[in-house]
Amino acid sequence: MNKLLALMLALALVFTALTVFVSAEDEIVTEKVFDLGEEKVILSVTFTPDNAEGLTTVGILGSADGVHYFRLNAEADVAVVDGKATFTLEMNGGKHRAFLSVRYIKVEGTPNVEGSIEVTEAELPEGAEAIDPAGPYPVNGLVEKYGVAYFTADQAPAEGFDINSTEVFTSNDTPVNLNSAIITIAQEQDDGSYVILWNDCNGWTQATGSIHTNTPEGVDGIKFENGKLFLQEGQIIMVVLSSGGYETANDGINSTLKWILRGLGETDTFRIDISANGDTLTLDGEINEPDEPAEESSDEPAEESSDAPAEESSDEPVEESEETSKGGSTPTTGDAGIIALAVVSVIALGGAVIVKKSK
Repeated sequence: MNKLLALMLALALVFTALTVFVSAEDEIVTEKVFDLGEEKVILSVTFTPDNAEGLTTVGILGSADGVHYFRLNAEADVAVVDGKATFTLEMNGGKHRAFLSVRYIKVEGTPNVEGSIEVTEAELPEGAEAIDPAGPYPVNGLVEKYGVAYFTADQAPAEGFDINSTEVFTSNDTPVNLNSAIITIAQEQDDGSYVILWNDCNGWTQATGSIHTNTPEGVDGIKFENGKLFLQEGQIIMVVLSSGGYETANDGINSTLKWILRGLGETDTFRIDISANGDTLTLDGEINEPDEPAEESSDEPAEESSDAPAEESSDEPVEESEETSKGGSTPTTGDAGIIALAVVSVIALGGAVIVKKSK
């Protein structure tokens, strides 16, 4: 009887150990960052999940510094089709939405984004400029009808803004035509940054042409009455106009800003720096807070912090930089194995003692 009891206990612990091993192998990863090794001017990104089951769309973001991330496909997620998710900045006719310079690619999605990526680099046309998605972008009003213009509460008309009128805004004495524009309403914060309250883009559609029709009616923090916007203290309204393509009308930096700004939403922030050389706009994007640096060892030189950019791999073009789980972490296979084996050894030893005594 004692022999049977000891055997059953040992088998139970072995089963538990195997369960821990399996759960560790099936760790859920909802965010994954890939380090390209250096900044690259990207044309397209293809993500291939190890297991595409249940994964219908993913978010694909890019960053130049590994801290500030921006959605690379404007506001839209990228569909997983035939086991792959691909987005491209190339437009019909061989033109481009933007030329973005990034080093880090982050993939977000559920249930799991364990996998790999392939990046195609773009060839810059003559005179084109690759831009960090964060900026800075010039804020110089309208230049040949395209550009970036913003207005404060002090500059707002007393009767309010009719934000869908084609000539209500003026900049550099030029009416702002809201064709293919993005309109952003933001509130200034204590640190001087602006938090987005409403961010809306009405591009060209077959149904409406390029007329802007949306309004911020009912949005918290915004006073919108009788079809008019009334800016409150510390609020601004910003309009970005572009042709929608980098090479379409030689307004590439405005097209880039509008494309990236479309991917931002409420609670995202940006900064406007004012100087004698002209105002500039910098976007914060989705911020990845760095981890605490590793403690320095008293015996050996301190190792590089785990949150530092991963070194470029000499064997593979794309290196995994980090992976995180939004739903909580699972013990690593190594730790789980050590714990399980230790417990099994103790129980097995106990079983052997029981058997010995029974004799």
